Amino acid sequence: MIRKVAVLSLILIFMVIIPVGAKESPYSIEANNLVLDRAENMVRAKGKVKVDFKDTTIIADELEIDMETKDVLAIGNVILIKKKEAKKNERLNGERLTYNYESKKGELLKAKGTMGKKKFAGQEIKIVDDDLKLKRAKLTSCKNPEAHYELIAREATIYPGEELIAKDVEVWLGGYHVMTYPRYRTSLKTNDLTPLPSFGYNTDDGFYMQFNYQHYVNSKLEGDIRLKATSKATDEVALDYKYDLTDDLKLSPMLTYDRAEGWDSRLKLNGTTGSLLDETKVNWQLESGYGHNEDGGQEANRSDVRLRLWKNNYRLTPTTRLGLGTDIRKADYSSGEEYKTYEFNFDLNKQSPVLADLRFDFDYVKDIGQPPGPYDFEDLDEDKDGDYEGWRHYYRLIFNGHPFRLSDKQIFDWQVRGHQFNYENGDKYKYYDYNGIYKYSLTNTTTARLGYDYREVSGEAPLRDDRVGTKENMVLGLGYRNRFDQGAHLNITGDLKYGLDDQQYDSIRVKLEYRTPTKNNAYWQISSDLDYDLINNELIDESGKDQHLAIKRVYDCMEVGVSVDFIEETGKLNFNLKY
Repeated sequence: MIRKVAVLSLILIFMVIIPVGAKESPYSIEANNLVLDRAENMVRAKGKVKVDFKDTTIIADELEIDMETKDVLAIGNVILIKKKEAKKNERLNGERLTYNYESKKGELLKAKGTMGKKKFAGQEIKIVDDDLKLKRAKLTSCKNPEAHYELIAREATIYPGEELIAKDVEVWLGGYHVMTYPRYRTSLKTNDLTPLPSFGYNTDDGFYMQFNYQHYVNSKLEGDIRLKATSKATDEVALDYKYDLTDDLKLSPMLTYDRAEGWDSRLKLNGTTGSLLDETKVNWQLESGYGHNEDGGQEANRSDVRLRLWKNNYRLTPTTRLGLGTDIRKADYSSGEEYKTYEFNFDLNKQSPVLADLRFDFDYVKDIGQPPGPYDFEDLDEDKDGDYEGWRHYYRLIFNGHPFRLSDKQIFDWQVRGHQFNYENGDKYKYYDYNGIYKYSLTNTTTARLGYDYREVSGEAPLRDDRVGTKENMVLGLGYRNRFDQGAHLNITGDLKYGLDDQQYDSIRVKLEYRTPTKNNAYWQISSDLDYDLINNELIDESGKDQHLAIKRVYDCMEVGVSVDFIEETGKLNFNLKY
């Protein structure tokens, strides 16, 4: 009966308000009690009020609409819903709302809301179009009423679906004030982690504290600040900023300081211009730097300039892409030496529906002069190896084979690579390698693997970093993967490598990942990656991992973990907030 009264009242309102032939009404109303005050040109509603606008819905205990000014006043258990794509509506709750449905501006008091997994609240929220401006904002992603952490900001602006920017942000953990960010920015598109200071130990630094801070100034200027304080006087500071001069031109000043080695300053100008074969723009970078380096009581300064041009993934055909790049660098040292390098490269990628995808790379590099030893200036001299001077060519041809499915339980995967390096002094260095792996599913959770690796080398390479060794190995592996209830899973793989060239077992590698069931919005995760040399009886690091054991406690809103590297003898404690 109430609904019928509401509908009849609504029809009466529209008959009175909207002249014949006028455009469609901007809203519709449902309520237990609905009154049209023609004298004041007002609509008043009470009891389970719901107003639908084109892109907004307001629910409240009481509501008034001024038909002349387009202002809406909602009081009591207010819900404001901004209609978006399916399942992405934005929802705000509060006690009192003033809103103009024509200008789409308003203010919600004692408000709170959610966007994805991120929650926010504020003493007041101002609504400007789709953006939200919060005063004394509280931010968290915890599901529990008693949040594990809160970020409390003096003010914050939410750009729905894009990002959140806040000022004077206090970090509170379990009721304790930990630190304050002057400015804070996080993406609403991705589930970013907000890092807090991490602590650890390694043989080079001793005990250390490390902190990374994303310093957001405004929409055109932002940067990263990295700090590392150590017990062995190897402190580090790095400032890396980016300023958008235009949409296609960016300026990046950088400064790094290492207490043990020296400092380096960089100024980069990045841009895009023109077009390549009328498709997309070409990227370019002009860089200049000045640095100071110390080694064994000796000192050297270096000034350098660098120009880069590159174009990635130019589409020659729907299945063929080409990348091009040029890199010119010149460095002058306080000792009088001069060092120049020139590099040109291209890579061609061809996707094929049968057999294998093809990749062909070519690099031309020419060195003139030598950097002074024993210095190792980052980004330029660190790749210089030996006293070789002149040009060199690198050719690489790679076939990435498509997996062959031999049956429902059997798969064969393969790759073939060929390399040839030519040097100005007449040296040539060639090698090719092949690897294949056969997989057989023993059960739904267990897989056996048999692999073969082969590499043959010929010629001489004057640069140490260009040299590789021969090999011929068989690898026998076994893998177990199983998923349980509440997100729990267990993955274990083991590989035993046997050297066919020296007829002995070479190494064994074991990887493990275990996650416990989720309880009270939290779970444990343990991962390990160990590679053991059976010949020399020691741990090795062929995988390139910087950790061999990691234990994490993951909550719905944060995670804390410990990682250990047994080779480097390092340990690290990390704490991250999910906001």
